[in-house]
Amino acid sequence: MTLYSGLLLGSSLVLLLLALFASQQRQHSVAGWFAWLMSAAAIYCFGYAMELASSNSQAVHLWLHVQYLGIAFIPAFILLTSLSYQRQAAPPTWLVTLLLGMGTLTLALQWSNDLHHLFYHAQHERWRDGNAISQLTFGPWYYVHLIVTNMALLISCILFFRVWCAAERYYRTPSLIILIGAMAPWMCYLLYLFELSPQGIDLSPFGFIITGPLFAWGLFRYRFINLLPIAREQVLDGLKDMVLDNRQRIVDFNARARMIFPQLSHHAMGRRLDDLSPLLSPTLLSRHETPPLLALGQPARWFEAHPHPLQNRWQQDIGMTLLLQDVTERYQLQQQLKQFAEIDALTGLLNRRMILQHLALWLQATPVRPLSVLLFDIDNFKQLNDSRGHLVGDEMLAALAPALHAHLPQQAWFGRYGGDEFLILLPELNESAALAVANQLNHISQPLLAISLSIGVAQWHPALSQNELLHCADQALYLAKQQGRAQAAAFSWLENQPCTTLVKSSAVEINGRMESELLLNS
Repeated sequence: MTLYSGLLLGSSLVLLLLALFASQQRQHSVAGWFAWLMSAAAIYCFGYAMELASSNSQAVHLWLHVQYLGIAFIPAFILLTSLSYQRQAAPPTWLVTLLLGMGTLTLALQWSNDLHHLFYHAQHERWRDGNAISQLTFGPWYYVHLIVTNMALLISCILFFRVWCAAERYYRTPSLIILIGAMAPWMCYLLYLFELSPQGIDLSPFGFIITGPLFAWGLFRYRFINLLPIAREQVLDGLKDMVLDNRQRIVDFNARARMIFPQLSHHAMGRRLDDLSPLLSPTLLSRHETPPLLALGQPARWFEAHPHPLQNRWQQDIGMTLLLQDVTERYQLQQQLKQFAEIDALTGLLNRRMILQHLALWLQATPVRPLSVLLFDIDNFKQLNDSRGHLVGDEMLAALAPALHAHLPQQAWFGRYGGDEFLILLPELNESAALAVANQLNHISQPLLAISLSIGVAQWHPALSQNELLHCADQALYLAKQQGRAQAAAFSWLENQPCTTLVKSSAVEINGRMESELLLNS
């Protein structure tokens, strides 16, 4: 036993203890891969210690096989450790399978080298100062393993370096220590490859004497989450949060906030929140029973804004956090459900329930302002359905809705009342103005769609209920049809004579009193 082999035996014991400790830290995936890395390094150190202490070629060959139980998988484990640390998540399954498969193949080829010599063409030993030094002539697969090992070490160092660059200043020291730990075995390996090591000894396992403790300190000193440089963003990113002072100036933000506001950078510190978007006005951050909805980002997504006050230990407000909760999918689903509940699928107009709800709300809110309604249907629509089919009838209804809607007053509400009947609410229009609109619709429909409309017009009166108003419009529609269709008829309200009395009269009586009680316009 020499100084080198004794040092490696002690190192293997330390690395094994680190592996056991890491295996108990189950709160993060990086702990598991670090445990496997330390186990592989411990096997490597132990095997190489026994190789150096060997006294014959058979023992050297045996311990070289033992070493490769660790060497073959070190590239996979160090890469998976660095990737888990950088991503703060488990590596993808396909990558784990690929890397472990490469290690298994390397191990199999090294163990069976005597059958094919793909790993070593020749192997000789020499003894110097009591150490058995292997003299190897490399085969093709050794160079494949060499490339894989160096690429894994290089990528791992790059990943640790990226974490170090992205870390806040107060998180950089642990990150730098981990980076140094990742580089140590690689530097020792390169010294061995370029024949710069003393007596030709492979220095790679000695590098793990540095790597193991440095990794353990960097990873476990503050129990992972409290130390990892990207932990701060992991906590905040789940909230899409920003921190503001009492003057609504930006104090801090996370990486996902930068996804919503690409203009965010460290130069944005101290800027007002509403500089990012006029939607983020000071009134937004006042207390709301329901959080306001905002369309933010490109492409736009919908967010609920949740401001939360920040207080010091004397319960004084010192600022706030703004939580932007992405509710795009929920909002889109609500809009779809609203569309199904409020819109007629065939015509795209308000359905019967919604058009009547608009009428009820108007009558409740503005009972003294004028309102007229138009109730109309398509003349001879049944014959059209019977002769040309219901699909043609549906196409007619679908085409009629947008053609008429474009010529209605801006404040009008247009809905499908049922079948081929439609209801139009005309706020602020009296009976004569509503008749003018009705006649215009008929003039449009005849040349454009080759159809005519029978339209009933009724003006609301404070003495009428909603049902009575609609009943009057229905009676006016009936009169328009009796007068020959393709025209509008208005049902006039008579003072001190309820509409229900008129509508209960027979058609003959109504026609007999037409000049005194009804105003017809065709």
